[in-house]
Amino acid sequence: GGGGEEEEEEGHVEVERGAGGQWVRKDSAMEPADEGEEAELPSADELAAAEIAANGDMATARPASEWNIAAFLPPRIQAEFEEIVANIVCTPWAKAAREAAADGSGRTAPSLEEVSREAVAFFDDAFSMSAIEKVAEVRTTMSSAGAVEVRRPGEGEPTDEELSSFPLAAGAHLPMSSPALEFTKIVTHLVGLDPLLEDGVVRLRRNLLQLLAVQEFAPEARFVNPCRTFVLPDAVCSHCHDVRDLDLCRDATPSREWACSVCGSTHDPEVVEARLVQVVQQRAMAFLAQDRECRKCRTVQRSELEERCPTCAGRFTLRKPPDELRATFDTFASIAHHFDLPYLAETCAWLSASVFGKFSKAEVANCFQRR
Repeated sequence: GGGGEEEEEEGHVEVERGAGGQWVRKDSAMEPADEGEEAELPSADELAAAEIAANGDMATARPASEWNIAAFLPPRIQAEFEEIVANIVCTPWAKAAREAAADGSGRTAPSLEEVSREAVAFFDDAFSMSAIEKVAEVRTTMSSAGAVEVRRPGEGEPTDEELSSFPLAAGAHLPMSSPALEFTKIVTHLVGLDPLLEDGVVRLRRNLLQLLAVQEFAPEARFVNPCRTFVLPDAVCSHCHDVRDLDLCRDATPSREWACSVCGSTHDPEVVEARLVQVVQQRAMAFLAQDRECRKCRTVQRSELEERCPTCAGRFTLRKPPDELRATFDTFASIAHHFDLPYLAETCAWLSASVFGKFSKAEVANCFQRR
């Protein structure tokens, strides 16, 4: 019922092209501007929405490469890694989008089936050969190299040797020596995440390893995540009080700081260091205070004099193996060294020496001299 008059929606914003081809804002709830008055510019969100409405996803889609794993490759081939991964992600979608726009249905984006079909065709026709050519180029132009320290901001440009060597990034824990082999393992692992390309990736990986004279099932041919990180739970920003889990190795800025995702301010490194020291101390205490249990039936050892389980005569073993605590010490020591946290470095070295007898007193003292 009612009077039949439609109420105009308040705050409705439209964006249209003005003189000169630029986008201008037209607000139906506002009176038109007087002649000579400067028009109000649209916001970034309004501009993006207008571009998509006018040109579709094909004209506005751009690849965004934010690979933490690329930081563990030599800097000389990091751009090639991002390019080859962007090709397998974007090229099939772009071709499917062009075909979808040309079929006359008015669609601005392709379907999942169309993109999947183009991805398989692109992998078989072009990607496999380009990957083989790229690995062969890296093999001939870059010899085996060791690891070097990453230059800090303001320390100058890297040398040619540093550009061809593996950087000691935060969380690095693997011995790497062959740029072509590491490039092969990382690229094939990432492309193999697509189940439609899994069979093709197996063949491509076999050919690339044969090119590098590496056995397919050799230990050095197996992919292992090069970044061993730690996620600090409930990190509170001191400025905006936003709370989130902080990935210490992957969320760090190039200046080796942790920025808040809401306000952009940096987290206090002393607060982060104090929490990390508490975590590593708790893990060391939990390892020393743990029970021993039967390897077969998991019965807890009740007496220190018991050598075998009274139930099944199995051997007693630790619930948490020592290698797990060693990996924890190594991870926290790598974080302490990369972000200049001397208290954390000292704590890791001292606890490791106390638990495993791994370091001498001189080595413990040298672990926190760099500040």
